[in-house]
Amino acid sequence: MVFMYMDYSDGLHGLRLSMRKGSWRSFYRMLFRVDPPGDIELQKNRRDRTMKNRTRTILLTAALIGAFIAGVVSVPSAAQAFTCERDVTANLVVIDQPLMYNRIGAANINGMIFALRRDVINTNSLLPLTAGGAAVPGQVELRPDRRPRPLALRIRKGDCLTVHLENLLTPLANPLHPPLDTAVTGVEFNVELDDQPKDRAVGFHAAGMQLVDDINDDGSMVGNNHLAPGASAANGSLIGPGQSRSYKVYAEKEGVFLVTSEGVTIGSDANEGHISNGLFGQVIVEPAGARIYRGQVHEEEMRLATTGTTADGHPVLDYEALYPGVQPWISEGKAGLPVLNM
Repeated sequence: MVFMYMDYSDGLHGLRLSMRKGSWRSFYRMLFRVDPPGDIELQKNRRDRTMKNRTRTILLTAALIGAFIAGVVSVPSAAQAFTCERDVTANLVVIDQPLMYNRIGAANINGMIFALRRDVINTNSLLPLTAGGAAVPGQVELRPDRRPRPLALRIRKGDCLTVHLENLLTPLANPLHPPLDTAVTGVEFNVELDDQPKDRAVGFHAAGMQLVDDINDDGSMVGNNHLAPGASAANGSLIGPGQSRSYKVYAEKEGVFLVTSEGVTIGSDANEGHISNGLFGQVIVEPAGARIYRGQVHEEEMRLATTGTTADGHPVLDYEALYPGVQPWISEGKAGLPVLNM
């Protein structure tokens, strides 16, 4: 139904002829400024229905909140929720490490990596950290027989992995500088190296794996994950140079889980923080009951694991062989460790 009327709502200067489409109730209400007969009872019914709906909403909300609170109270702690089939321990350090990207010469002289503690030596004594070498920030390096590479840890589904991590980075960023040899060109070579981010706090964050003890196992600076009261709490569950802490995660399912340091998440090359400097790796979770062996070995390992030969001359391997407890394996920090299995 279309109604035509004179609109004085804007005064005489705004006088206009308007047409509106609507019910007779809206026209009556507009014309006389009161509700038409019969609408008062209709509005009362609407108010009653609105109040009933609001009451239902309040009761439902209260019930949901009560159920949520009851659920939170009854949920067991993370440590109680997981049953570890095995407890696997990895002793790691974070060190400054030059990285060579290709044979053309592309490199990052101030890279950073995760490394097994037994694969790192003291720069001065050349002793492994597991065989008497002093773990001094900035005075460590990889063993000569080890190449820098992303960290790879392997465990089984259902295992708990405890990572003991020590930060052995230099207190100040970008500690290494190339030699300045300008005798030929006579041109001063003075390039500022700022590949590393300034913040030196690091952590072990395994994305997608379950935290066992508390939020500190997340290896991050998020929420209330304080390492300890005092100044060290400023880093959350991260650690500064010379500090160490442990992280425990549970392998709930098979797969490959990215490991990063959440100490610096932006800046540096490609705006990737610690990741672009080499501080990343992975935890590979194998099927439950899997047996895990090294994918690449040298002649020495094959010789140490060989117990004899077959009739046609092929070696017979002991896949559970250990490094002998004598030199030179003692000074290398390998004595008593598995040769082939992991």
